[in-house]
Amino acid sequence: LPAARMLALVLSVAGALLTAGDPGEDVPGTPALPEEPATGTGGLIFHPDWGWPPPGRPQDPLCEVTLDKGGNGSGSPLRVVGALRGYEHGFLEAVQRARWGPRSLATFGVCAPRDGQSALFPLRQLQAWLGGPGGRRLVVLHLEEVTWEPTPSLKFQEPPPGGAGPLELAVLVLYPGPGPEVTVTGAGLPGTQALCQSRDTRYLVLAVDHPAGAWRSPGLTLTLQPRRHGAPLSTAQRQELLFGPDPRCFTRVTPALLLLPGPATAPLPARGLLDQVRLPPPRCALARDAGCGEGSAAPAPTTQLRLPGPPRSRSP
Repeated sequence: LPAARMLALVLSVAGALLTAGDPGEDVPGTPALPEEPATGTGGLIFHPDWGWPPPGRPQDPLCEVTLDKGGNGSGSPLRVVGALRGYEHGFLEAVQRARWGPRSLATFGVCAPRDGQSALFPLRQLQAWLGGPGGRRLVVLHLEEVTWEPTPSLKFQEPPPGGAGPLELAVLVLYPGPGPEVTVTGAGLPGTQALCQSRDTRYLVLAVDHPAGAWRSPGLTLTLQPRRHGAPLSTAQRQELLFGPDPRCFTRVTPALLLLPGPATAPLPARGLLDQVRLPPPRCALARDAGCGEGSAAPAPTTQLRLPGPPRSRSP
């Protein structure tokens, strides 16, 4: 009996090996297991256990940011595309809390409301946009290149696909240093805009009606003139006005371009069919740091700036 059992075991093992065949051969009559990944899609492998986003979710890298609920807004999360620094986070909260009295007007460098060149209108429009229903997207673009002569030109990042579609508003946010009251004109701006700084000013805002020029050469060109017909601003004064200092980081704060897309529209199917493969979104682009910037987010992309100065003397 022990010999018979041993013989049966050897025969069963040999039969299993003969049935398996070579590793590269297909075994006829052996169905694929339903738990295995489905291949044959051009090199992509789709596994049923992977956490794919539900249908209708946007493909852009999104961060959900909650602003301070103590303001005028509803407190709904804001969906941000791009890197949101602490500077932008603080600016959005200040807009949401603003009551547009004298203190708020000074915070944003707004001239007298009776002035037709005032920046109050785009700020109110931004506040209403922030207080709207949830699910709205905000695209944040950071500065890539700046030239100072003959006039300041600011070139920004290119937005992600679909990020520069129909817009409700586009605003250029400046974090200024000390400077005089100025008027600003330039390609991409809707006429002349006025900025009235005071010692309480933390932000300056310019409405942009043709933002596509901001990420194409030469970028947004800003012509700054004193409001009270004073002497033209020097290059150093323009740098101080547009790039305010952050003493905590020993650096200057670069402007940001905020794009506010209109309500999203559902895509139309082709011939009654809509075939889309949605990949998992990349990691959220909200950078955080313990020291620099307002709030808890860190200054994200840095920009190499060349500031003119006195020539260096050569050592003998």
